[in-house]
Amino acid sequence: MKSRNFYILIASVVVGLSIFWLNVYAFIELEIDYNSYIEQQTAPDLTPISIEGSGIKGGKRIVTVSQLKSLTFQQVFNKPFTIMNRYLNQYTIIYSGVSLWSVLDRLDLLTRPAEQLSFQFYAADGYKSPSPLSLVIAKNYTTSVILAYEKNGQPLLDEGPIRSVIEQSVMPEGLFSSQYCVKMLTRIVIQ
Repeated sequence: MKSRNFYILIASVVVGLSIFWLNVYAFIELEIDYNSYIEQQTAPDLTPISIEGSGIKGGKRIVTVSQLKSLTFQQVFNKPFTIMNRYLNQYTIIYSGVSLWSVLDRLDLLTRPAEQLSFQFYAADGYKSPSPLSLVIAKNYTTSVILAYEKNGQPLLDEGPIRSVIEQSVMPEGLFSSQYCVKMLTRIVIQ
């Protein structure tokens, strides 16, 4: 019995150390923004969304979730989005949010025409969309590329407060919208 308890103790210590070092790795190597993550959980409407990159005037602009929900920008309410994953499974979810293009356009953020720029989404947990997409997609399909704050009529709790959502029908061939539907969105890079 004593040797069994000893092995349980050793296993617990090994698991604890593993978890500690995985967390260190996650925050250092994966560039997880811990402060943004905590802010999203405690005050969702005050969560800052950073729009930055060489395609943005001044290099960076911050907007909050409450600003995105204002009527300043084109709102998209209860729109069904068809999402496809890399296994070719399709599902339809109803989202409400704000058009990405309307945010960029109405705040006059772009340094060059949309045809010369691309966008990429980043999450608080370190995930980013696999590759940049042409900003022309957001410009031409304003209600198909949104920053969602509601799913099926309910606020995004475990996925938000903001999640990027792109309709599969506007995705370039060979790309899947599920990889660009980034939950816990904190940053949009325009290059």
